[in-house]
Amino acid sequence: MTELMKFNQKTQTKCHTCHKLYKNCTCFFDLIENIPEFINERSNAIYKSRKNDIDEINKTIRLILFILLSIPMTYTPRCGYSIEEFPNAPHSGHDTSRVIGSLLINEINELVVNLSCGSNRSALRTSRSMFEWIIRIVAAISNRQIFSDLDSDKNVPVCYDGLTKTMNFNKNIRRSTKIDKSKKQTYKEIQKEIKKINESNPKEISWLAFRYNATIPNGLGKIPEKLNAQILSNIEIINITALKYIKGSEAIYEIYGLLSNYVHNDVEKIDEIPQDGATSFLNLGEFDDVYSILIPAIDIILYHYLILLDMDIYSEKLMKTKYRKKIKEVFLKLKFPKELFHNCFKLLESNMWDDPNKEFINH
Repeated sequence: MTELMKFNQKTQTKCHTCHKLYKNCTCFFDLIENIPEFINERSNAIYKSRKNDIDEINKTIRLILFILLSIPMTYTPRCGYSIEEFPNAPHSGHDTSRVIGSLLINEINELVVNLSCGSNRSALRTSRSMFEWIIRIVAAISNRQIFSDLDSDKNVPVCYDGLTKTMNFNKNIRRSTKIDKSKKQTYKEIQKEIKKINESNPKEISWLAFRYNATIPNGLGKIPEKLNAQILSNIEIINITALKYIKGSEAIYEIYGLLSNYVHNDVEKIDEIPQDGATSFLNLGEFDDVYSILIPAIDIILYHYLILLDMDIYSEKLMKTKYRKKIKEVFLKLKFPKELFHNCFKLLESNMWDDPNKEFINH
């Protein structure tokens, strides 16, 4: 029961909407007095009405957990570092697939909790963060030239550790150039650093050159349009308004635009806020609107994660054949609805997936 309702009890004892006593009313709220009780009542009401929808998202966690348990304890990813996994020890920063898999599980769990408690916009924000990271990581593993125009970097990968170091480096460079009167001082510092490196180690020089020249956007920037055709080939979404399919990078931008537009407050959204801040206790209409954006976003996130594993871990033909077959089997056993996970089905049923000679990287 809200403070406003308590005030109105002096002249009115029942809610004009549900006609129940105010102490039993669950129509609106503006102040939560008993937080645990409120969360329990609201989540039970949402889950009772939208159980099947929430369970479909939970299936993705089960799939990713299976994937993480299936990754070899030792392997060499595209970046060339030897990975060795130890029980209960932190994942190596070069072990991109495990790091990102763990991120996805954590974020999807948070998304489900937010969605179940009626924090719909928070669920979208979480989804947008995952969306940005998976596209960024797939670009890094497939070809770091996406972030840099250096010819020597063509089809060279950057692991999670390298990507994050570059992002931090770029951030520090931007901060230093704001302080300096010009960029000349920064350029001179980089040149001095390059000269200190032994000329017999061109890989180190190449890495430094990439780190300095790389442009990694906070969001998606131009990354989707720079992904190769193999990665983009099975991506498509339906544009409800235009009643037509949007494919490839355009589909990625479309979903990202929906995620971004919905979570930002504009004048229209502020004008729609109820008077006195009273919020609906149960807004299933908003749940459905948000869910219609979340599902294609999660579908594309999972699509890219399956490709990430294929590129980074299962590079040998025999391993690739076993991985692709097993993932397809497990995915089908979990009975994902085809109309909801359209892109994942399109990928797993494609000639690209069935032929181990076809890869998602250019050579």
